[in-house]
Amino acid sequence: ISMALMASCQESELTNPQSNDWAMSVVASISPVSNVAQSRYAGSEPNLVEFAENDQIGIFVDGGEPLQWTYGSSGWAADGIVYWPDKTDEHLFQAFYPYADGATVDNVPMPDLKNQDGTMASLSNCDFLKATTTQSYGTDGVVEFKGDGKNFVHVSSLLKLTIKGDEDLQSSTLDKVSVSGKDIVAPSVYSFAADEVTLSSDGSSDLLEVALNHEMNGTDATFYFILNEKSDVT
Repeated sequence: ISMALMASCQESELTNPQSNDWAMSVVASISPVSNVAQSRYAGSEPNLVEFAENDQIGIFVDGGEPLQWTYGSSGWAADGIVYWPDKTDEHLFQAFYPYADGATVDNVPMPDLKNQDGTMASLSNCDFLKATTTQSYGTDGVVEFKGDGKNFVHVSSLLKLTIKGDEDLQSSTLDKVSVSGKDIVAPSVYSFAADEVTLSSDGSSDLLEVALNHEMNGTDATFYFILNEKSDVT
Protein backbone atom coordinates (compact mmCIF):
# COMPACT_ATOMS: atom_id res chain seq x y z
CA ILE A 1 0.00 0.00 0.00
CA SER A 2 1.39 3.39 -0.89
CA MET A 3 0.43 6.19 1.46
CA ALA A 4 -0.27 9.61 -0.08
CA LEU A 5 0.76 12.60 1.98
CA MET A 6 -0.58 16.10 1.33
CA ALA A 7 1.47 19.24 1.79
CA SER A 8 0.67 22.54 3.40
CA CYS A 9 1.62 25.78 1.71
CA GLN A 10 4.59 27.92 2.75
CA GLU A 11 6.82 30.71 1.18
CA SER A 12 9.82 31.04 -1.27
CA GLU A 13 11.25 33.37 -3.91
CA LEU A 14 10.92 30.88 -6.76
CA THR A 15 8.84 33.54 -8.49
CA ASN A 16 6.94 36.69 -7.55
CA PRO A 17 3.29 36.06 -8.36
CA GLN A 18 0.45 38.44 -7.68
CA SER A 19 -1.61 35.92 -5.73
CA ASN A 20 -1.23 32.97 -3.38
CA ASP A 21 -3.22 31.04 -5.96
CA TRP A 22 0.25 30.31 -7.40
CA ALA A 23 1.32 28.45 -4.24
CA MET A 24 2.80 24.96 -4.65
CA SER A 25 1.98 21.91 -2.51
CA VAL A 26 3.16 18.31 -2.64
CA VAL A 27 1.80 14.75 -2.54
CA ALA A 28 4.36 11.96 -2.01
CA SER A 29 4.06 8.17 -2.00
CA ILE A 30 6.63 5.38 -1.74
CA SER A 31 6.51 2.34 -4.00
CA PRO A 32 6.29 -0.87 -1.92
CA VAL A 33 8.68 -3.76 -2.47
CA SER A 34 7.00 -7.16 -2.33
CA ASN A 35 7.72 -9.59 0.50
CA VAL A 36 10.28 -7.51 2.42
CA ALA A 37 10.03 -5.03 5.25
CA GLN A 38 11.35 -1.53 4.59
CA SER A 39 12.84 1.32 6.55
CA ARG A 40 9.95 3.69 5.83
CA TYR A 41 7.08 1.56 7.07
CA ALA A 42 4.28 1.50 9.64
CA GLY A 43 2.57 -1.33 11.47
CA SER A 44 3.26 -5.02 11.04
CA GLU A 45 2.51 -5.31 7.33
CA PRO A 46 5.73 -5.05 5.28
CA ASN A 47 4.13 -3.22 2.37
CA LEU A 48 2.40 -0.48 4.36
CA VAL A 49 4.90 2.21 3.44
CA GLU A 50 4.85 5.84 4.42
CA PHE A 51 7.05 8.79 5.30
CA ALA A 52 7.51 9.58 8.99
CA GLU A 53 7.07 12.88 10.82
CA ASN A 54 10.10 15.19 10.47
CA ASP A 55 11.32 13.40 7.33
CA GLN A 56 12.86 15.92 4.94
CA ILE A 57 12.98 15.73 1.16
CA GLY A 58 14.66 17.94 -1.42
CA ILE A 59 12.90 18.96 -4.64
CA PHE A 60 14.64 20.39 -7.71
CA VAL A 61 12.38 22.49 -9.94
CA ASP A 62 13.71 22.57 -13.51
CA GLY A 63 17.20 21.80 -12.21
CA GLY A 64 17.43 24.77 -9.86
CA GLU A 65 18.45 24.89 -6.20
CA PRO A 66 16.82 22.11 -4.15
CA LEU A 67 13.85 23.21 -2.04
CA GLN A 68 13.61 21.56 1.39
CA TRP A 69 10.24 20.13 2.46
CA THR A 70 9.52 18.65 5.90
CA TYR A 71 6.70 16.25 6.75
CA GLY A 72 4.56 17.10 9.79
CA SER A 73 1.05 16.71 11.15
CA SER A 74 -0.37 18.89 8.35
CA GLY A 75 1.60 17.20 5.57
CA TRP A 76 4.61 18.49 3.64
CA ALA A 77 5.72 22.08 4.28
CA ALA A 78 8.57 24.17 2.91
CA ASP A 79 10.31 26.96 4.78
CA GLY A 80 7.98 29.63 3.42
CA ILE A 81 5.50 29.66 0.54
CA VAL A 82 6.82 28.04 -2.65
CA TYR A 83 5.34 29.48 -5.84
CA TRP A 84 5.00 27.97 -9.30
CA PRO A 85 7.12 29.63 -12.04
CA ASP A 86 3.95 29.92 -14.14
CA LYS A 87 0.51 28.36 -14.46
CA THR A 88 0.72 27.14 -18.05
CA ASP A 89 3.98 25.31 -18.86
CA GLU A 90 5.07 21.88 -17.72
CA HIS A 91 8.00 21.76 -15.28
CA LEU A 92 10.41 19.04 -14.22
CA PHE A 93 10.37 18.05 -10.53
CA GLN A 94 13.13 15.77 -9.19
CA ALA A 95 12.96 14.81 -5.52
CA PHE A 96 15.19 12.92 -3.11
CA TYR A 97 15.17 11.63 0.48
CA PRO A 98 16.83 12.48 2.78
CA TYR A 99 17.47 16.17 2.16
CA ALA A 100 21.17 17.05 1.95
CA ASP A 101 22.73 20.51 1.98
CA GLY A 102 24.74 21.34 -1.12
CA ALA A 103 22.94 18.85 -3.36
CA THR A 104 22.75 19.49 -7.09
CA VAL A 105 20.89 17.60 -9.81
CA ASP A 106 24.15 15.92 -10.81
CA ASN A 107 25.45 15.30 -7.29
CA VAL A 108 23.12 14.35 -4.43
CA PRO A 109 25.04 13.07 -1.37
CA MET A 110 23.71 9.70 -0.22
CA PRO A 111 23.53 8.71 3.50
CA ASP A 112 26.47 7.12 5.32
CA LEU A 113 25.94 3.34 5.22
CA LYS A 114 28.44 2.49 7.94
CA ASN A 115 26.27 3.44 10.91
CA GLN A 116 23.95 0.43 10.88
CA ASP A 117 23.23 -2.09 13.63
CA GLY A 118 21.14 -4.57 11.65
CA THR A 119 17.80 -3.37 13.01
CA MET A 120 14.96 -1.99 10.93
CA ALA A 121 15.06 1.23 12.95
CA SER A 122 18.65 1.97 11.93
CA LEU A 123 17.75 1.81 8.24
CA SER A 124 15.88 5.11 8.49
CA ASN A 125 19.23 6.91 8.63
CA CYS A 126 20.60 5.06 5.60
CA ASP A 127 17.69 4.77 3.19
CA PHE A 128 17.86 6.80 -0.05
CA LEU A 129 14.79 7.44 -2.21
CA LYS A 130 14.23 9.39 -5.43
CA ALA A 131 11.26 10.45 -7.53
CA THR A 132 10.66 12.36 -10.77
CA THR A 133 7.59 13.88 -12.38
CA THR A 134 6.84 16.42 -15.11
CA GLN A 135 3.63 18.42 -14.88
CA SER A 136 1.97 21.81 -15.08
CA TYR A 137 0.07 23.72 -12.41
CA GLY A 138 -3.20 21.98 -13.29
CA THR A 139 -6.24 22.94 -11.25
CA ASP A 140 -4.72 23.19 -7.76
CA GLY A 141 -0.93 23.50 -8.01
CA VAL A 142 -0.23 20.14 -6.34
CA VAL A 143 3.01 18.41 -7.40
CA GLU A 144 2.24 14.69 -7.42
CA PHE A 145 5.02 12.22 -6.66
CA LYS A 146 2.35 9.57 -6.80
CA GLY A 147 1.35 6.78 -9.19
CA ASP A 148 3.21 4.50 -11.58
CA GLY A 149 6.60 5.96 -12.47
CA LYS A 150 6.13 8.90 -10.09
CA ASN A 151 6.33 7.33 -6.62
CA PHE A 152 9.48 7.58 -4.56
CA VAL A 153 11.58 4.46 -5.13
CA HIS A 154 14.54 2.94 -3.28
CA VAL A 155 17.93 3.42 -4.95
CA SER A 156 20.13 1.31 -2.68
CA SER A 157 19.91 -2.44 -2.03
CA LEU A 158 18.20 -3.95 1.00
CA LEU A 159 19.82 -7.10 2.40
CA LYS A 160 17.67 -9.29 4.64
CA LEU A 161 19.80 -11.79 6.55
CA THR A 162 18.04 -14.56 8.53
CA ILE A 163 20.06 -16.86 10.77
CA LYS A 164 18.29 -20.07 11.78
CA GLY A 165 18.22 -20.65 15.52
CA ASP A 166 18.33 -24.44 15.46
CA GLU A 167 20.87 -27.24 15.81
CA ASP A 168 24.28 -25.89 16.91
CA LEU A 169 23.02 -22.29 17.13
CA GLN A 170 20.12 -22.91 19.52
CA SER A 171 21.96 -21.68 22.61
CA SER A 172 24.58 -19.55 20.89
CA THR A 173 25.27 -15.83 21.16
CA LEU A 174 26.04 -13.97 17.94
CA ASP A 175 28.98 -11.67 18.61
CA LYS A 176 29.01 -9.91 15.26
CA VAL A 177 27.97 -10.14 11.63
CA SER A 178 30.13 -9.08 8.68
CA VAL A 179 28.99 -8.28 5.15
CA SER A 180 31.61 -7.78 2.47
CA GLY A 181 31.68 -6.87 -1.21
CA LYS A 182 33.45 -4.28 -3.31
CA ASP A 183 32.32 -0.74 -2.40
CA ILE A 184 29.11 -1.95 -0.72
CA VAL A 185 29.27 0.79 1.93
CA ALA A 186 31.46 3.27 0.07
CA PRO A 187 30.48 6.97 0.26
CA SER A 188 28.32 7.62 -2.81
CA VAL A 189 26.37 10.26 -4.67
CA TYR A 190 23.32 10.03 -6.92
CA SER A 191 22.91 11.84 -10.24
CA PHE A 192 19.45 12.54 -11.65
CA ALA A 193 21.02 13.52 -14.97
CA ALA A 194 22.73 10.14 -15.40
CA ASP A 195 20.25 8.19 -13.21
CA GLU A 196 23.13 6.39 -11.51
CA VAL A 197 25.09 6.07 -8.29
CA THR A 198 28.80 6.84 -8.31
CA LEU A 199 31.47 6.75 -5.62
CA SER A 200 32.28 10.09 -4.06
CA SER A 201 35.85 11.30 -3.65
CA ASP A 202 36.03 10.01 -0.07
CA GLY A 203 37.28 6.55 -0.99
CA SER A 204 35.86 3.05 -1.01
CA SER A 205 34.71 0.68 1.70
CA ASP A 206 34.17 -3.04 1.19
CA LEU A 207 33.21 -4.21 4.67
CA LEU A 208 30.30 -3.64 7.04
CA GLU A 209 30.88 -5.20 10.45
CA VAL A 210 28.24 -4.94 13.17
CA ALA A 211 28.57 -5.92 16.84
CA LEU A 212 25.48 -7.86 17.96
CA ASN A 213 25.74 -9.69 21.29
CA HIS A 214 22.50 -11.38 20.26
CA GLU A 215 21.33 -14.50 22.15
CA MET A 216 19.61 -16.94 19.79
CA ASN A 217 17.55 -18.79 22.46
CA GLY A 218 16.40 -21.33 19.89
CA THR A 219 14.71 -18.76 17.63
CA ASP A 220 15.61 -17.34 14.23
CA ALA A 221 17.31 -13.94 14.07
CA THR A 222 16.74 -11.52 11.18
CA PHE A 223 18.90 -8.51 10.40
CA TYR A 224 18.53 -5.80 7.74
CA PHE A 225 21.22 -3.79 5.97
CA ILE A 226 21.18 -1.14 3.24
CA LEU A 227 24.08 -1.43 0.80
CA ASN A 228 25.26 0.13 -2.42
CA GLU A 229 23.85 -2.04 -5.20
CA LYS A 230 26.26 -4.91 -5.84
CA SER A 231 26.03 -8.54 -6.94
CA ASP A 232 29.17 -9.88 -5.23
CA VAL A 233 28.10 -9.60 -1.59
CA THR A 234 29.27 -12.29 0.87
